Amino acid sequence: MTKNIVSDALNCLLILGLVIINGCAMKMDTRKLPDNMEFGPANKQGYKQILTITYSQPMPQMAESEYLDRMIECIDKSVFYERIWKDGTFIAIRKDVESTYIGDNRDLVESSDVIIGVYPENNSIKAASITTYPAGPGTAIVRFGLTAKIGKSNDYILQFDSFEIALKELLKTKGFTRATNNAYQHPERIHEKTRLISGAINTCMTATRG
Repeated sequence: MTKNIVSDALNCLLILGLVIINGCAMKMDTRKLPDNMEFGPANKQGYKQILTITYSQPMPQMAESEYLDRMIECIDKSVFYERIWKDGTFIAIRKDVESTYIGDNRDLVESSDVIIGVYPENNSIKAASITTYPAGPGTAIVRFGLTAKIGKSNDYILQFDSFEIALKELLKTKGFTRATNNAYQHPERIHEKTRLISGAINTCMTATRG
């Protein structure tokens, strides 16, 4: 009986150890960031600005004329532009709204919180997002742009760029500072945000429409 209890306890510890090890392995090492992240040159402090994070997804099967409308719909569903509040007061972070789109979805574009331009001539869409994550005593706010376009080899490309980041309490005094591979600005969390958005858009794109 005692042997069985000890054996069960050891098995539980082994499983717990494997979970902990696996969990640690899944934590992104900021010294080795993913291949889909492009950085600019290092500044005097040795930090590099994130220029772009790019994802390429295979095209779902549909008529070519449907792709732009589907991308508009899926970006509008999958990307969020949060309203940032501080001490009960809205901090105005303006998104430039302009659209050259002249099609059936014009009303959707003009009412969208995220889409800032649709360009049928090259099958591309521009959107903007603000998202947050906990960072020490404050909240880090990440603002970025997204370009969605049809690729050349039966794929569509999602390119995240124009990253800006700030702590909530510094917005009014210092504005945004560029996101870098500075550990305090957590590039792995920025990557995770864009990866999740990319996955959500792709799930929407490949879903069967009823």
